[in-house]
Amino acid sequence: MSSSLAPFKLPAPRILSPTQTELSGLEPLLSAFVVLCRHRGSRSFSAACRAVLLESLLEDPVWDAAISQWFLECTWLPAHFLSRRSLTSLFVEVGILWDSNLPDMALQRLAMVQREALKDGLLLQSKASTPSKANLIHGDSHSDSESEDESISASDVEFGPPSEALPPSYDPVNMTLFDLKSGSVQQWNCTLKNSAYLQVLLCTRWATSLKLFFWPPDGSDTQNDICRMEAQCGTVLALREARAINKSLYSMTEWRQAVKLSGLYEVIRKICTPTTVLQESDSYITQTTRLYRWQDSWGVVLESWTPSFVFSPERSLPESCKTTGQHRHTPSGVGFILLLNSFPALLPLSSHPDSVFFLNTLECLVQAWDIWLQPTLQCFLPDVVVNWDPQNIWWDLKRILTSPAAVKSVTSEASLRAHLRSSACPPYLSDNTSCQINSHLYTILEATVEIWQLQTQLRNRSYRPRGVPNLPVGSLSDPPAYLVDSTLTPATCPMCRDLPAHLRCSVVVSVRSLSDQVLEKLEGSIITAADAGDCIQPLGTDDQSSESRGIYHPTSGKNGLNMSCIRSRPEVFARCGQDVVNLYDHVSGKWVGGVAFQVLSPQVVQEMLDHHGQIVSHPSIKRGKSLEAFSYGKMVAVGARVPQGGRPGDTYTTFGHQVADDVEDLKMLFNHAKDAEYLLNSIKAVAPDVFKSIQGALKEAQMLRLGPSGANLYFCTDYMGPQHSDVDVTWALTCQLQKADLDVAEFNFCFTRWRVFIQTEPRTVWWFLAQDLHGTCLPSLSTLKRHRDLPGVDGIPMSVGIHLSLRKKDHRRALLLKLVREHCATRDAWWAAL
Repeated sequence: MSSSLAPFKLPAPRILSPTQTELSGLEPLLSAFVVLCRHRGSRSFSAACRAVLLESLLEDPVWDAAISQWFLECTWLPAHFLSRRSLTSLFVEVGILWDSNLPDMALQRLAMVQREALKDGLLLQSKASTPSKANLIHGDSHSDSESEDESISASDVEFGPPSEALPPSYDPVNMTLFDLKSGSVQQWNCTLKNSAYLQVLLCTRWATSLKLFFWPPDGSDTQNDICRMEAQCGTVLALREARAINKSLYSMTEWRQAVKLSGLYEVIRKICTPTTVLQESDSYITQTTRLYRWQDSWGVVLESWTPSFVFSPERSLPESCKTTGQHRHTPSGVGFILLLNSFPALLPLSSHPDSVFFLNTLECLVQAWDIWLQPTLQCFLPDVVVNWDPQNIWWDLKRILTSPAAVKSVTSEASLRAHLRSSACPPYLSDNTSCQINSHLYTILEATVEIWQLQTQLRNRSYRPRGVPNLPVGSLSDPPAYLVDSTLTPATCPMCRDLPAHLRCSVVVSVRSLSDQVLEKLEGSIITAADAGDCIQPLGTDDQSSESRGIYHPTSGKNGLNMSCIRSRPEVFARCGQDVVNLYDHVSGKWVGGVAFQVLSPQVVQEMLDHHGQIVSHPSIKRGKSLEAFSYGKMVAVGARVPQGGRPGDTYTTFGHQVADDVEDLKMLFNHAKDAEYLLNSIKAVAPDVFKSIQGALKEAQMLRLGPSGANLYFCTDYMGPQHSDVDVTWALTCQLQKADLDVAEFNFCFTRWRVFIQTEPRTVWWFLAQDLHGTCLPSLSTLKRHRDLPGVDGIPMSVGIHLSLRKKDHRRALLLKLVREHCATRDAWWAAL
């Protein structure tokens, strides 16, 4: 007698709208629903408000538990079935549908989520088949499935029923660009192009929106939370529309006259003034500046509207706009500290978290001085010509804070305060006898001194052999003779120079590329040593199984790629003090990668692991459909990025979880800066050309800072990447900090294009060109299950590491912003004369 199990069925969903609960009276929900009610007829304004509400809820982790409880009550599903962003988006969407008197659509949306969960088999993948409500809400707060997509598309926040069909004729001023269907941008621009009057009206609307947000009238209702959110939505809409003005329109003389006549130019000029006064004038502006970088965003818009000939080298600035090259009355380092302490608003920590690194190097201070510090100082000291030399300030400050006597004065706030009291007070400050050191400033000074000391230690570290040539070099364990290039392998180490090339501590390995046809075939495929029935399958709704993607073995056997293994040689490291490999392609005559084993000391690795533990609880980034299909682990980014899609009005700015609001935030940021220094300097001696290339690319574009450098760090836990390539501007670095007792083939790094893979181990650093096909040698499914079942929130990590890279799109945007800042005076002079 046979029997079959009845299909699992969830109870019907029910509505427990945010507007029906005690949540409705809390901010930002209260203000958002009032604004949505006022602008229910405008699809564009509603979309902007939804986006603002979504970001506000995501930024406040207090809402997570409440939204999880709401989801469970409505759908009977635990919260970890959706990512954090998707769950919050659903919460906002259902609330808006209910508030719009569309309960049936709200129920349909919840039922759709239930169907998707059953269809994808998510219920069968749950760690517990019938978890309690308490565990569902609180126990999964650190689940791998919780991820924040820093690069979502605008459509991810477009909720609600479709708009009614638009009339064939419309007013582009009152009916905004984003009220139109996609594909109507050209029509919108053409309508404006044919009417100078409409151009003036549109620019006037934008100017009015910006004024209401940045300079709300005193004592009016425009300063309450509801109106501020409404004004923010109008400002974001204006920015998005301004970006959509095409070249054929903004190149017209009539357009530029409309910008000037409407007062829009004057408003943008004030926003783009290179000071932090406006950004720090209001908590609401400060908070949104971190998200939208108003100064940079509107600066790029105005730059595009300015004729290119204005910036030609032949044109010179009017004499009134030129500054003298003579530096006068430069204050001492102590005087500079007193200035910073007297005017805390000088440091835009909340709006620009990267500003905490402004003293890390001379280059950091010069960059900050030109971009915001000198103009802001001039605003605070109107009676003083702040034409000082930042180089003198930085060197004197470093001399003061790193001298043996002064170092003691930085060991506590009290001793530093006493040290400052005994110093001469600058004439433009009243008195320093009652100086109380700001805790934020003290933390920055203390952490900066630690960075200086770290740089000195790394610079003075002794590497063997001492005679390393100015070429990336390397090592190989039991290498096939044909791989080692004896002509390029250096013989500079006194411990091994007389040995055969393949036995030296520094060897060069010749590699050859796979053909373009093979590389195309391997794109998105899986490399693993797991048995056929023990392969990891894609997550979620990915429509390709591992088999359909292609499964390959790294070495021999069926579908074997015959890749050579590079592994460490403990006996070589014990003899010479280093064990390094470099990969060289004779066809192109270029270096294509390398690896250094045991290059990080155990103490450094432990410190980096501690820092890794501080950040790994933050949401993971999205990595594209192919990579996201194997997101069993996490990748948490630190630094700055250009969004791929992003929130409406998004731009190049720091990742959402990076803040500098309190002392602990500052310490965490400096910890990440140390990680970047450790990783970069680990290759300085063994691969100096790679080190110089990374530093040169960072310096060229004036990237947003992460300590002395401007690269992004990605903190990886059990990261798995199928074969792929990235678009970076220079070399990428990766270090292995921790690795569980796995099969020797699991979680290795594949230089797939070059037919080699690294058997990774703790303390290993490798460098590669990300545009070359690469990826992870994936673990088996049985290994994954075994480690997920071990004690811990999510089990015991199999692989922990840090990746450093510089994406081309981030580098390109930073270069543009650098030009926009350099052109500020020239641009303003041209518009003023228009």
